[in-house]
Amino acid sequence: MSKGEHKMLTCRIGFTDGHRSPTQHHHKRKATTRLLRSLHFNRCRFADAALHQYLSLFAHLTHVDLGNNRTISDHGLCESLSHLCLLTSLNVESTQATDDTLRIIAASLQGLQFLNMFYCRCISDVGVGHLQLLSHLQHLDLRWCVDVTSDGLHMIASSLHHLQHLDVSNCPNVTDAGVEHLVTSSSLSSTIRYLGLSECKLISSYGLNRVASLSQLQSLQIAGPTNVTDSVFAHLLGTLQHLTQLDIGSCESITTAGLSSAALLLADRPLLNLTKLDLGWWQQLTDEGLGSIVSFCPNLVALHLPYCENLTDDGIARIASLHDLQLL
Repeated sequence: MSKGEHKMLTCRIGFTDGHRSPTQHHHKRKATTRLLRSLHFNRCRFADAALHQYLSLFAHLTHVDLGNNRTISDHGLCESLSHLCLLTSLNVESTQATDDTLRIIAASLQGLQFLNMFYCRCISDVGVGHLQLLSHLQHLDLRWCVDVTSDGLHMIASSLHHLQHLDVSNCPNVTDAGVEHLVTSSSLSSTIRYLGLSECKLISSYGLNRVASLSQLQSLQIAGPTNVTDSVFAHLLGTLQHLTQLDIGSCESITTAGLSSAALLLADRPLLNLTKLDLGWWQQLTDEGLGSIVSFCPNLVALHLPYCENLTDDGIARIASLHDLQLL
């Protein structure tokens, strides 16, 4: 490496003994401590003290993955993360993170752009409120944070003006009011590119229709809710022309007749940007319905059809017109 040259290093560590001191190897890595930017500790078995000792060696980290570490306590997360002021990406999915963890994260890591809190079931609106300090946040994953409600979405919409990716799938207390907060935000209505609302069963047809106001949306996940009706489906597809990915698996309220109507509506303006479509567990999907979908999604690269039990060979034959299809 030439003088003055900087190189970003990444370290991935698999299963480890959390009680073994990392300083045993530190004398071999003095230069690395200055260069290392990314640490991946997913599914490791760290104890609080060992994690704190290890992370304290690397003050210049920008990316840390602590996902699926159930042995680290909330206190351990707070203590270990509080000094990583250069961090821009943090994954703490399926950990013991709490609202207090988010308080420390928001106070200490104000340059954070990516935060994954998937399946952190001790997170509530109180914790989400702390995130209002993270003005640079672009990616926020709150899937299965079951105590997050529409009030939490209100705080997100009013403060996180650069957010592009938001996933609150399987948050059972998110309602139409939460969607309304998102679509009426002057900033999010133009910046949000990815929205996950799968299995948010309190969102009605009205709330789902309001999603169409997010005109720049590129990826929409609405699998599961029974409120995705024929009219909602047609309205969303007729409006969200920038969509590249759509997940409508298990949407049993969409009928074959509704798909035919959507095909007529989109005959002159098919979804040319849509390349990935998930229809999994849609047990009412028929051969005719699949044919309608193929007609207005001509550029699909990936089409997922697991457990679509009513499809026959005739339905699969209709896929032959998808010349760009690579994954089925």
